[in-house]
Amino acid sequence: MSIKWKDTTSYRKGTTEKPNVYEWQGESLKIVIVRKHINYPENWTMTCYELGFDNKFLISNNEPFSFAEYIAINIIREKLDGMRKEVWKLVANLPKEEKNHGI
Repeated sequence: MSIKWKDTTSYRKGTTEKPNVYEWQGESLKIVIVRKHINYPENWTMTCYELGFDNKFLISNNEPFSFAEYIAINIIREKLDGMRKEVWKLVANLPKEEKNHGI
């Protein structure tokens, strides 16, 4: 299954540039991968505010989008895995009588 990215590049009238901004919007996450960001013109960067990423460096912009996408998804996966582990530690440390209360 491939990810359905939306091209949100702002194009100048009459240009046929490659897409520079790719966006994916889920129910609780929005991921934006940018090639040639104004502040980082030589790089691919990724922003996902919900996970605390703002223009995180991914790779040189000489690489294809598929490589930047792969790196971005793995960074997000690692972040979510770490968060999941933290939540399970919290649950494991709840007093026994409260573990199933209201859950």
